Amino acid sequence: MSTGRKFFDYRKMLNIASLKGIFRFYEFIFPIIPLEDIIYLGEGDTPIVKSNPELSAFIGKEFYVKTTGLNPSVSFKDRGMASAVSFINYMIKKFKIQELLGICASTGDTSASALFT
Repeated sequence: MSTGRKFFDYRKMLNIASLKGIFRFYEFIFPIIPLEDIIYLGEGDTPIVKSNPELSAFIGKEFYVKTTGLNPSVSFKDRGMASAVSFINYMIKKFKIQELLGICASTGDTSASALFT
């Protein structure tokens, strides 16, 4: 097992909310955001489930799927929105912004993620 894999597997065991879910890979997502500015509601911390035997047989090896429907708003778009809202939170604190209006153009799921966050 690679050193990088061990590092991120170890991070799963830590009890630091800002390093859970998608932010377990913090260095690859938004390393400029301080950990205390991350807003995390469980996005991306969904299980990987083994597929049915027929699909695995068709592919020729065991196959797993990520159950993204278990995100807080039941959308894969929660991952991106968690990053966006955390970045906005960071910018508000960094530049001492008093008022901010956030707008999200969407047909539904992305806006639902934004409202939930």
